[in-house]
Amino acid sequence: MRTAPGTIWLLAAAMVLTVGVSTGAAAATRCPSGSGCPVDVTKLSLTGVQVGQALLAILAVLPGHGFTPASGFPLESLAHGPVLRAAAGSVLYLALVGLLSLGAAAAVWDSLSRRDA
Repeated sequence: MRTAPGTIWLLAAAMVLTVGVSTGAAAATRCPSGSGCPVDVTKLSLTGVQVGQALLAILAVLPGHGFTPASGFPLESLAHGPVLRAAAGSVLYLALVGLLSLGAAAAVWDSLSRRDA
């Protein structure tokens, strides 16, 4: 890591981009006067972390490394049984989490509407 010349520049760019995006998001946000600000300040100030994380995840992958046949890993496709099961399971998991959230929201909404009635 220390011998690759791009590593320091990547780290510097990620830091500058992270701070810059967070600063820009905070500067662009305005709160209405006279009432409390509905903006989550912590979440807003950490907006740049998501962008910086994506930059590092994308650019930090060096060519020739990773899950490739050249590195000894088999070439797989979505048609391969275990890969297809994992992809379908991920979609099913997200759908079930969505349904669970919908059920929880409906239960809360129902209990609030009964309380107000």
